[in-house]
Amino acid sequence: MANTPKIKKLYTHPSETYDIETDSLEAHVAICSERYFAIHQHLQDSEARLSIKIDTNSGQISRMEKIVFWGIGAIFVTLLGSILAVILR
Repeated sequence: MANTPKIKKLYTHPSETYDIETDSLEAHVAICSERYFAIHQHLQDSEARLSIKIDTNSGQISRMEKIVFWGIGAIFVTLLGSILAVILR
C-alpha cells in the first residue's frame, strides 16, 4: 500500500465565495470556471491511475488464465487416462 497515490480532494464550496457569487455574475462565472478546471484535472488524474491499474491487472489476468487452462488440461488428461485404464482392463 506504500505505492498508493494520494488522491486529491475535489473543490468544495467555501462560504466566503458564496457572498461574492451572489453579488456578481462575472465572479460566479470565474469561480465556476476554476471549479470545472479542478474537476477536469481530477478526472484526468483518475483516468491515468486507472489506466496504470488496468495495464497491471491485464498481465496478472493472462497469467491466471494460463494457470486455469493448464489445470483443466491436467484434469482432462487424468480423466482420460482413468477411462482408458478402466476400458482396457
